[in-house]
Amino acid sequence: MIINARGDIDLLLRTPQSNGGILKRIRMAARLKELLGDQKIDIIGDHETSVVAREALSKGILLQ
Repeated sequence: MIINARGDIDLLLRTPQSNGGILKRIRMAARLKELLGDQKIDIIGDHETSVVAREALSKGILLQ
């Protein structure tokens, strides 16, 4: 998890398959919205090669 400069929450979801985690992302986003309210939350998969994914892997806080 990373809270970026804008205050948004970026979560990296680790899954064994590249497309199998889509439903998990949707469910997680819905549950987090229930718990946190109207907070900007980005959920990305670890198979993505974006700058955000690389930053989350190197600097993020591990949630278990």
